[in-house]
Amino acid sequence: MSSKTARRRSRQERRLRRILRPWLLVPAAVGAITIVVILGIVLQPSSSGSSGDGSGENWAAASPDLDVPDFGVQATSWSGGEQFVLSQNLAKPTVMYFVAAWCFTCIPETQALARIHEEMGDKLNILIFDVDTTENEDDLKRFKDRAGGADHLWVMDEGNRISQAFGVRILDTTIIIDQGGEEAFRDSVPTRHGKLQAELTALVKGHAVTPEYVQPDMPGIFYPDIGREHLEPGETYDQYLSDPPAIGSHALVPARWGIYEEPIPKEILVHNLEHGGVLLLYRCQACPDVVEQLRAFAERYAEVGTKVILAPHPTMMSDFALVAWGYLDTFDELDPARITQFMEAGLWQNAPEADAE
Repeated sequence: MSSKTARRRSRQERRLRRILRPWLLVPAAVGAITIVVILGIVLQPSSSGSSGDGSGENWAAASPDLDVPDFGVQATSWSGGEQFVLSQNLAKPTVMYFVAAWCFTCIPETQALARIHEEMGDKLNILIFDVDTTENEDDLKRFKDRAGGADHLWVMDEGNRISQAFGVRILDTTIIIDQGGEEAFRDSVPTRHGKLQAELTALVKGHAVTPEYVQPDMPGIFYPDIGREHLEPGETYDQYLSDPPAIGSHALVPARWGIYEEPIPKEILVHNLEHGGVLLLYRCQACPDVVEQLRAFAERYAEVGTKVILAPHPTMMSDFALVAWGYLDTFDELDPARITQFMEAGLWQNAPEADAE
């Protein structure tokens, strides 16, 4: 666990401890309270066994066909009351998110999942589970409304059957199951929209996203794959998601790696990104001191084998941009530390043709 993640979790525990203190029935003199109790997930053993028949009651059971437990649940009445069985819904990735209605730190990711539902809803199964066995559907509905949640599936985790089966012990736990019935992702901290989008886009498109490619603490934006067809010679493309573009269709021939004093057409730059390169772009004109600093970065990384282009890009709205395939960071003050962070993260390594020249 990184130090930043540890600090974030420590802050979460302190906040939740203050919230829970009036309701804790264990005297302070008993001793240290575990994270499980601090976070309010006191998972009680199920009073009845797993039926495994999907007949309405939540159930979870080992499956010879899946690497994770199979399960069946019924969504809340206000979210449609739909029966959902994991093994019957493997055509799409499944997102499982575990909350309680009182969990304010669960709100940001709930909002992120609402965006994901809007962007990719027909390609995913999204289920949010309320693990607090003292709550009811009305409590979860109030949480949904307060957080701005979307109209995917919302489930009361009766008897904590699902959270127990998946070893969930902390609120804010996210689990993503891929189309092969394997656990593709898990964390127990609020997950930002970009990270969720990256993981899920990778599963939908059928390629892996390495941990080094999308960094949870990196500034910038991840862009989903919108295709990478070759354009005809001289053809322009106006469907890019950003300027400078980070992904998409592109010119037939890339530019040579190196340092340029004139702008390079965006359609050409995207082909360089596809080949696993990184772009250092700037908007200023007649700024030799700035260019010299950027040149030093470009040359330093080129010497160790990184494929780099440094060039002006006057049409962008920001003063500076760092670009790798599918990832864009823009800013208006020259920040050497930010450039170093971007370069050291190796964000270009997952480009489709990263081994090409």
